[in-house]
Amino acid sequence: MFCETDMYEQQRGRRLAYGAAVLAPAVTLLVRWPLEMVLGDRILYMGFFPAILIVAYLGGLWPGILATVLSALAATLVLIDLHHSFEVAEVHGAIALSLLVLVGAMISILSESLHQTRRRLVTEERRRAEEARRETEERFRQLAENIHEIFWVIDVKDDRFIYVSPGYEEVWGRTCQSLYEQPSSWLESIHPDDRDRMIEYREQRRRGVFTNAEFRIVRLDGSVRWIRSRAFTIKDQDGDISRIAGLAEDITRKNFAKAS
Repeated sequence: MFCETDMYEQQRGRRLAYGAAVLAPAVTLLVRWPLEMVLGDRILYMGFFPAILIVAYLGGLWPGILATVLSALAATLVLIDLHHSFEVAEVHGAIALSLLVLVGAMISILSESLHQTRRRLVTEERRRAEEARRETEERFRQLAENIHEIFWVIDVKDDRFIYVSPGYEEVWGRTCQSLYEQPSSWLESIHPDDRDRMIEYREQRRRGVFTNAEFRIVRLDGSVRWIRSRAFTIKDQDGDISRIAGLAEDITRKNFAKAS
């Protein structure tokens, strides 16, 4: 999805750059025409340099070249024709036209170099970010899979489990995949005497009220386990609660030890 979006943005930027390459010379002509009485045949070509510079900065080499060619044609076919009856072969006109094309090409080449450098930097930054993300995920996975407690994360918007550590299968006697597919299945495993209390606990958690909870679960084999659960919020960049994470611990042995 990210690659498709990135490609779409690049194509959209290209279309805008080529559109600007066609529009910029025309706008330059429209701006210069009211000044015709003042400027006369002076700076016939220099007025197109800002248009070429802007287009090359936006689109790089080929949009800049297109803007250069269209600017040369506009100046030659419109402005030169007004003053010299299309005698472009005059020395000063030929030199000015050559300078316009040369400088426009140089601006386009330099701008393309900047675009390539920026793309390389962006690609390198994305590669490093992806490597850092994978490394962070690997460290998180190793930590979550080796701690004694069961670590879980819920998406607040969809109320579904994003992650649950493998310890869930050992304690609950159910697969993690079953919890991903049916997020409410953990409630079904709660002891009937504790279920109403845990439903209320879940509703409080949705309202942002977090307390520790102890409850019993009934495994598929009929055995009963005591669980202690605690949760905390994870906020997004805007400060809104986006996820809820928590730890669940099997305290069956501790309770038996206290009872004895």
